[in-house]
Amino acid sequence: MKHKVYKTYQARNAVKAAQVTNHIKAQKKLGVSHAKAKAEAYRIYNIKAAVPLLEDASLPKKLTKRSDLLSF
Repeated sequence: MKHKVYKTYQARNAVKAAQVTNHIKAQKKLGVSHAKAKAEAYRIYNIKAAVPLLEDASLPKKLTKRSDLLSF
């Protein structure tokens, strides 16, 4: 199967966004939390924001507010 090559960055970003969404939905059906599924999808599809997400996904549940993160 030949992969479609998109010329504009907007089209490439739309494809990547759809892949990430599909990955998150599939993982949630398996019982994985949204944050962990999103972090994994961002890592798989090489999205730069994956580093902070991976760090946030490993934090305990109680530390989700910004003020809690700053003191962590």
